Amino acid sequence: MYRVPVVLVPLFLVAILQLTTSHEVTYKSLTFGKDTSSYILMSPDMSPLQEELTICSWIKRMSNHQKNAQYWLSYVASANYEEIIISDTALYYLFRDGTSYTHPSLTTGWHHICCTWSYSSRTKRVYYDGVQIGSESTPSGRKLNIPGSLMLGQLHQGYGGGTIQSCCYFGGEMFQTNFFSTELSSSQIKEMYSQGRCSNYTQNFSDVTFLSWEEILQKDRHGSVTDKDLEECSTDHTHPTEEEETTEEEETTENPVNSTSWRFLRGEHWWNIIYFCLYHIMCMN
Repeated sequence: MYRVPVVLVPLFLVAILQLTTSHEVTYKSLTFGKDTSSYILMSPDMSPLQEELTICSWIKRMSNHQKNAQYWLSYVASANYEEIIISDTALYYLFRDGTSYTHPSLTTGWHHICCTWSYSSRTKRVYYDGVQIGSESTPSGRKLNIPGSLMLGQLHQGYGGGTIQSCCYFGGEMFQTNFFSTELSSSQIKEMYSQGRCSNYTQNFSDVTFLSWEEILQKDRHGSVTDKDLEECSTDHTHPTEEEETTEEEETTENPVNSTSWRFLRGEHWWNIIYFCLYHIMCMN
């Protein structure tokens, strides 16, 4: 029988330790100051979104200076100062026109907001916590205008980032804001919400992700925009609602995407490779 060299024993023990400790991705949210100087400003080439788009985010309302709407996203095109605007109450403006919707009940905690549109369907839709609460037709032949400036945390109306509206700063917390170059279906958005804010469900749309949350976290920040780890996402990727407690079974159920075997296949932890090799060495006769 093959004998494992003594020098490999410590490596074997460390590999075991690595496998039994947490390997979760660090999940960070962004909190915006309650002022007009806290924001993230970008000037991406929005051409992939000219004919269809989906914008989704987890939003936590933390200020009530505007009861009806505090805006966490605004996109100003050179030809239109209200090309896309989204508030923390799911008020969705596209092409300078609001979307008729059922105003959601304002409650504390996290809520999931998605806004979609496509040139072919000529329809914009807004979803709140996985449920479609509004829709409206858009003008025939209208596409998303480019170029433009994209701002998170403020309502700006000046191309390039100017004319921030003092009435409507966001002043809340944001997480997993993603832009997709396709119109996601109602079932996909419902599943995204059901999976919870700590899931990796959005990875299913990596081929149509235009701007990811990970990319946004790397952008320059202005004013008081701070990130923090979401502790509830550090051990398991389930998300109880604010009103419900997670059962013991739910707490111990691991998302298959984050299982040890899947993480090994993705090569996230090179100690797993050591463990794999040592395991086969020990099994050799």
